[in-house]
Amino acid sequence: MHVGLLYSRIRQDEKLLLNELRERDHEVTKIDVRKEQFDTARPPAILDDVDIVFDRCLATSRSLYLTKFIDSYDIPVINSPETAAICADKIENSLALEDAGVTTPETKVAYTTDSAMTAIESFGYPCVLKPVTGSWGR
Repeated sequence: MHVGLLYSRIRQDEKLLLNELRERDHEVTKIDVRKEQFDTARPPAILDDVDIVFDRCLATSRSLYLTKFIDSYDIPVINSPETAAICADKIENSLALEDAGVTTPETKVAYTTDSAMTAIESFGYPCVLKPVTGSWGR
């Protein structure tokens, strides 16, 4: 199988994935998304003959758009645009986990400071507050 790997930087995880794919005799094309352009009408030439694409971009915003582009080219992509969107939004993620019956910490959403303080008081301390989007503590 010919596997495309979307990336913005090759870290240890990507190196391990690339090694594993090659050990299993897959042809691999590394696609540095900082150097490619993605057209709404047709895929870039680097995707010619690619059977499936793995998205390993660091930036969530890039991943969200790139998975949509790859999907629009009728190339299977891991993760799908729908999965990427759910994972990028903590509310969507919490709702999906709840719907799937996955045990998670109690979660509340508040839109004002007063409402957030009421939620914190109902939890008690320690308590974790998070924005809906963002990662790596940002």
